[in-house]
Amino acid sequence: MTANVLGWRTSSYSSATDTNTCVEVAPTASATAVRDTKCRERGHFCVPAASWATLVRTLKGARGR
Repeated sequence: MTANVLGWRTSSYSSATDTNTCVEVAPTASATAVRDTKCRERGHFCVPAASWATLVRTLKGARGR
């Protein structure tokens, strides 16, 4: 799947006034694509859906510490 077809969204933790200091994600059926907002032309990488879910769950759990 090409980057142009993906539905990219910016992290909800990004600053509303500084949109160049964050990552963008685009979920697909089997993975989540991730790219740097500042360097979109450098491409993206994909994380398998199960691994992405584990990462998000772990990060959410770390917030409470």
